[in-house]
Amino acid sequence: MEDKVSEEEKHERLAKLNELVNKYALENNQKYLNKVVPVLVEGPSDKEGKLMGYTDNMKLVNVAADESYIGKIINVKIHLANVQYCYNISNFAPPLKTLLIF
Repeated sequence: MEDKVSEEEKHERLAKLNELVNKYALENNQKYLNKVVPVLVEGPSDKEGKLMGYTDNMKLVNVAADESYIGKIINVKIHLANVQYCYNISNFAPPLKTLLIF
């Protein structure tokens, strides 16, 4: 089958699709703001000094915690969310090793 769509049109369509995906990803991640969610801490984050983990529905969260939390499920309060992930920059609080995310 002959491809009748120009490269320019393909790039424009991809850009529109990416805009929509990013819009809905941001809206969805922002639903987590100021909520406490369980996070399985998996290991070091690419964000310096942070660990990374996932919520029970696979949202990526960067957490300010030491390596002793790797492999544990902790409660985390989300304070910052962008298109790609939710974020934590503060230390944890009692009683369930709750971490605050900014």
